[in-house]
Amino acid sequence: MDMNSGSRQLNIKIYRNKYRRNKCIIIIKDIVNKNLSIKKIPCDKVDIYIKKLLKRNISKKIKINDIEGVYIKINEKLFGTGWLFFPRRNLLIGAAFYGKKGIVASPRLPGRTAYFIPLDIPIISVLNADIIDFY
Repeated sequence: MDMNSGSRQLNIKIYRNKYRRNKCIIIIKDIVNKNLSIKKIPCDKVDIYIKKLLKRNISKKIKINDIEGVYIKINEKLFGTGWLFFPRRNLLIGAAFYGKKGIVASPRLPGRTAYFIPLDIPIISVLNADIIDFY
């Protein structure tokens, strides 16, 4: 899976060991800086590792200032569609932003801070979270 974060672009591949099924190898390649990182961790910890990587490199932490139905106002300008990830509730909610205003798929949000994950990042299946999306 490829991920963009401003000037940073990562390529992440996850492999399962053929003989030791509980070990996974994660290869992270930074395309811009030509760095390569290989991690060997238990397979049940892969989603936690990806969440931490996601918080550090890809997503933007936003604060929700106001909620009126499905319309929200946030503290910074974002353009595009994606997901609002609430890690404490393990919940993903679909969102579309144009500047400091946006529309979300659910009128009830579990918190005032969330992580915005762009839609084109194929990491959602790794997070193992409940998804609320537009119909």
